[in-house]
Amino acid sequence: MKRSRALHCILGGLFTAVSLTLPGAMQAAQAQATPSPIRFIVPLGPGSGGDLLVRYVADRLGKISGRPTFVENRPGGDQVVAVQSLLSSPPDGSSLMLISSAAVVINPLLTKNMSFAAEQDIRPLVSAVTVTAAYVVAADSPFKRMEDVFSALRREPKSVSLGTYSLNWEAGVALLEDMTKVRFNFIPYKGVAQMTVDVIGGTLGVGVMDVGSALPLVRSGKARVLAVSGSAAHPDLPTVPPMRDSGAANYEYLPWLGFGINAKTPEPLAQAIEAQLTKIVMEPDFQAFASRTGAFSVSRNTGGKLLALVAADRERIGKLVRDGTFTTR
Repeated sequence: MKRSRALHCILGGLFTAVSLTLPGAMQAAQAQATPSPIRFIVPLGPGSGGDLLVRYVADRLGKISGRPTFVENRPGGDQVVAVQSLLSSPPDGSSLMLISSAAVVINPLLTKNMSFAAEQDIRPLVSAVTVTAAYVVAADSPFKRMEDVFSALRREPKSVSLGTYSLNWEAGVALLEDMTKVRFNFIPYKGVAQMTVDVIGGTLGVGVMDVGSALPLVRSGKARVLAVSGSAAHPDLPTVPPMRDSGAANYEYLPWLGFGINAKTPEPLAQAIEAQLTKIVMEPDFQAFASRTGAFSVSRNTGGKLLALVAADRERIGKLVRDGTFTTR
């Protein structure tokens, strides 16, 4: 009788332990079976070329890695909002950010006393593309050539409004002002959508956007492109001259876009993600995507080559800041 009661107690305790631990074990197994998602942070609003790039890469990385991915648009504060979101996330490879010189060069040059040091806190992984800017006006704009815009500004400085949604494009405008010695009435935008409305409606004199965003406006007859920022005509706009042939000799501005991660991420993990992203950028399908959008030229750089791009941008744009041509507006 005593042994029977003892055995009953033992079995009862065992079943109790199993019943208590089984849900936890099942949850742990489910957690292992369902990989954590990868978040892609975009420092721009939806609809821009950069946003399209991120959505393509996020989809491909999800298929390659077997992990779910999602895109989070975090515009504002000249990319400070997006950078803070990246750096406040665990450095475990679960958060990536679309980066360019805007985040790692331009903002640190323009903004003092930031709560982070982007050039040290963000670890660049890969540059994927370079982007061509289009200088866009309404279809019925009185400006037929970029030279007409420059002439108006020389007669009356700041008489022509110009807007953009990107710190990269703003730097390109500052370079243009420095080379031509003109000054626009600059209007900042949070995203390409509202700027497009204002360009088409004629309330904004000139809008600067990536070529991919400009093409639908041109094809629909709602807008015209006066010049592009590359050294030659863009393949999708063969009759539009480059800026260097439009009154700004030797002008060329083609910012790069790529991906970065929290610099505290363990290096082996960062290298593994870098390898996956590089594989995507090297795929023929990525080249086809870049050509299809009209916004990008593929530019594959990692490691030392990417750091050299960053250093060159720091020198070029730093000179504009030191000279007072490019300041916070």
